[in-house]
Amino acid sequence: MLAVAEAGLSELAGFPGERRDVAVVLCGLDCGAIEAMAAQIVAWATDPAQAAAMGRRARQSVDASFSLSAMVDAHSSQYQLDMASAARMDAASPSHRP
Repeated sequence: MLAVAEAGLSELAGFPGERRDVAVVLCGLDCGAIEAMAAQIVAWATDPAQAAAMGRRARQSVDASFSLSAMVDAHSSQYQLDMASAARMDAASPSHRP
C-alpha cells in the first residue's frame, strides 16, 4: 500500500470486499506480502500492456475452466465415465451370467 501511495496511484487502488476495515486488516498482515502486492499494482498501473496481457491470460484461464462449454464438457466426460462404470458393474453382476 505504501508503494502505491508513494507512486501517486492511491486513487487507482482499492481494497475489494464489503468490510470497511479491509485496509486496516491488510496493514496487519505480513509486510512483505503487502509490499509485493502494492509493487504489482504499481507495475500494472505503469505498464498497461503488461496488465492487458495478464488480463487476457486470466480471461483465457477462466473461459477454459468455468465457461458453459467447459462445464458441458466436464459433465459429458463424467457421464461417460459413470456409464462405463455402470456397464462394467452390470456385466459383472450374477444376474447377467448365462
